[in-house]
Amino acid sequence: MLERYVIHTTKICNMNCTYCYEQDKTSTYTWDEIKGVLDGIVANSVEKKCSIEFLGGEPLIGFSHIKDTVAYMDAQEDFEVDHYMITTNGTIFNDDIYQWLKDNPKVFVTISIDGGRVANMLRIYKTTEKATLEDVVKTSEFLLEAFGPRRIFAHMVTHPWNVYLVAKSIQYIYDVGFRDITIGIIESTGDITQEYADRLIQEMHKVSNLVKKGEYPDLVIDMFDNFRKEAAGKKYIKDPETGKVLAETYSRSEHDLTHVTSDDYTVVQTDSPRREVIYQLREQVYINHQHNLKEV
Repeated sequence: MLERYVIHTTKICNMNCTYCYEQDKTSTYTWDEIKGVLDGIVANSVEKKCSIEFLGGEPLIGFSHIKDTVAYMDAQEDFEVDHYMITTNGTIFNDDIYQWLKDNPKVFVTISIDGGRVANMLRIYKTTEKATLEDVVKTSEFLLEAFGPRRIFAHMVTHPWNVYLVAKSIQYIYDVGFRDITIGIIESTGDITQEYADRLIQEMHKVSNLVKKGEYPDLVIDMFDNFRKEAAGKKYIKDPETGKVLAETYSRSEHDLTHVTSDDYTVVQTDSPRREVIYQLREQVYINHQHNLKEV
């Protein structure tokens, strides 16, 4: 299975989302640190192919590292990056980033948006504490118009404060123009109660019924279309001296960077006590949708 590596360009962010799971909000990265991870990926991959996602913080604050990574990896003679994904809060796009995206069609963009005004209200600017939704929608509409909905995706996070709006949120995001939506479930900064789980299942069933009726042409929702339980879970690749997270991997391949002993980094297996609950919840939504589609 194709491995996906997550490269951190910075831990700094211009937003202060209430439910943010990130504990390190200050680390920055040098090109040598990132290049060291990339060299390890190339040297230790048996498949000689992967995908790369850029995260932060807000990864576009470290835009120069994104550009350098794509140029460096695309110049490798015996290694291929199938595609790149930038997961961004969508608030700091500019003309330079837009032009670079035009010149690099292998780079996709996922914009974090949780729905309309109420559903998205916990996503605020750090300095002003103002809501970000208007700016995010403006960026989203511009990019969707420029590159189309199969290159610009949406990622919404469900949590105890917006779970009752999930069906309306998906409608809102669809109306903005998105046709690919991934759905996240809060892990560490809110409780996954039985009430929350039941409501998420109910909300997704509403959406499933609308999909079945043909109300959402061309819509792809990850929770409906695939369920894959990662065998080993996420692993962090850390600097052994500073403890700073350099990258992540989902351990989809048996021959990824984390299976090689190195003095340049340490590998830490994540072990969220909620992981199994999240898997079960996602599996239930997937099964319900598949059964719903089969019913006359």
